[in-house]
Amino acid sequence: MEKIKIKIEDKIFDMFIPKWFMKHRGEAGITFDDQIKRLGFIQLPTIYDKMYNFIKERPNLTLVDVGANIGLSTIPLSLINRKVISIEPLKENVNVLFKNKETLNLDFEILPYAIGDLEGISKIYTGEQTDCASLIEESVKIIKDINERFETVEIKRLDNIIN
Repeated sequence: MEKIKIKIEDKIFDMFIPKWFMKHRGEAGITFDDQIKRLGFIQLPTIYDKMYNFIKERPNLTLVDVGANIGLSTIPLSLINRKVISIEPLKENVNVLFKNKETLNLDFEILPYAIGDLEGISKIYTGEQTDCASLIEESVKIIKDINERFETVEIKRLDNIIN
């Protein structure tokens, strides 16, 4: 895991990112690795700027980041002192969230669940080309030929864990 500079709007902050995530492509298809080489930081896509601007003008919001992945939404929003609840089922991503929370001394809640219509236990599938995102079972054909991986996760209904 590397500490990388991230830019959102006019703010630059540090965030820990796993090495595998550096191959992720941002806007215009440029990898995060290439952005670091060219700019010295990762410029998050403009949708993050729009979200950040919308939220920073509304100080009393509680934000729920469902499918938080490694926290590209959670981290900058918690930096502007918003109440953030980060929901992410994959252990590897949850570990990154905890590392950023602890090391950067941030205050957000992490719930290690998948969200669904019915509560229970289920497999979710991951693969290299999904940037450690998860796939529902019907989409597994995409990764069948590439080191198929899955995690067994707990599924909760959102309305049962968020008031």
